[in-house]
Amino acid sequence: MNLQQALREYVLKQYLKGQAIEGFDDDYNLIDDGIMDSLAIINTVAHLEKHYGIEFDDGDIVPEHFLSVNALSAFVLSKQGIKERGRNNFPNYASQLQATFARSQITKISK
Repeated sequence: MNLQQALREYVLKQYLKGQAIEGFDDDYNLIDDGIMDSLAIINTVAHLEKHYGIEFDDGDIVPEHFLSVNALSAFVLSKQGIKERGRNNFPNYASQLQATFARSQITKISK
């Protein structure tokens, strides 16, 4: 099951009692139709943090991220991408620091 399918299932089970309503698809506006209210948003935040390993920043809890299954999916993927880019860059940054330190030590010794 991909992310979008998992999020669709989550919304269906948690907020629609497992019953898809007419016109429900991944672009269905969850906020305008009252499915995603403030309590549902808080519960969804907890679910996303627990199941997808993302952390919400202060500016992340905005209606645009909870508007639809597609919006939720895009948001999770963007947060995971930020996390992955950060993780992938860390070894390079650490290597650069080590190289800089080594050069400074060589400079001290040669003086």
